[in-house]
Amino acid sequence: MKKTTLGITGMDCASCAVNVERALKKMPGVTAASVNFATAKAVVEHRETVSFPELKQVVEKAGYGAVDGAEHSMQDMQEHARDEEIASLKNDVILAVALAAPVFVLSFPEFFGIMAPAIVLFLLAAPVQFWAGRRFYKGAFAALRNGYANMDVLIALGTSAAFFYSAAVTFGLVEGSLYYDSAAVITAFILLGKYLEATARGKTNAAIKRLMGLQPNTVRVLRDGAEVEMPIDSLKIGDIFVVRPGEKIATDGMVIFGESYVDESMISGEPCPCPSARATPS
Repeated sequence: MKKTTLGITGMDCASCAVNVERALKKMPGVTAASVNFATAKAVVEHRETVSFPELKQVVEKAGYGAVDGAEHSMQDMQEHARDEEIASLKNDVILAVALAAPVFVLSFPEFFGIMAPAIVLFLLAAPVQFWAGRRFYKGAFAALRNGYANMDVLIALGTSAAFFYSAAVTFGLVEGSLYYDSAAVITAFILLGKYLEATARGKTNAAIKRLMGLQPNTVRVLRDGAEVEMPIDSLKIGDIFVVRPGEKIATDGMVIFGESYVDESMISGEPCPCPSARATPS
């Protein structure tokens, strides 16, 4: 069996992580999969015959993105993808708000005293619906193709109903009222919320990355009376490791011998090092 860690991009909420996890578990050759929304990573246990391109294809088919590589390169790729997502969202928000505002004003002449032909509202609302809101159609299509519904399905269905009904009224196919304002304003507001969420999540991920950077990469483990330096990922429960003065403590544990002072400022805010518990070998 083989274990692969993937960086997942494009997730908006915890349900997205569930969808990716479900898609990976359905893949032939995959025995277990776990997706963490906070760290945007997926850990997949699979047979040797399963390759990363196959895993990536499954994730992309579910409507998300996947990156692979060393830990630092994965984080760089995730940050690059997140920056691109935020920039794309920003452009879409600007377009949506710039066009949704006049659509809203022109839809209520009784309040704003400005009237416009229905075709003008159609031309203003169409770019909001199909360009700024294209991500909702992509997400809805990917979700329905995989047999589940998400928020994108709800947004695409609601705004499309308002837009296409209004278009039918505009071109004389049916009689009724226009609802271009509903389609455009809803799309603009949700895009604005996604943009604010993406920027906040980016700052949170940066803070988590700095916090994880406090952990050392290697640790000195006692093996047959000698100190052996190894990667921290190789540390197992029951191992005895050595922490020298001034070094960072690799993981939680019990002090079985010696005493020292520990910098606990990240946890307690205490500016001065605190004495560790003293213990002697049994």
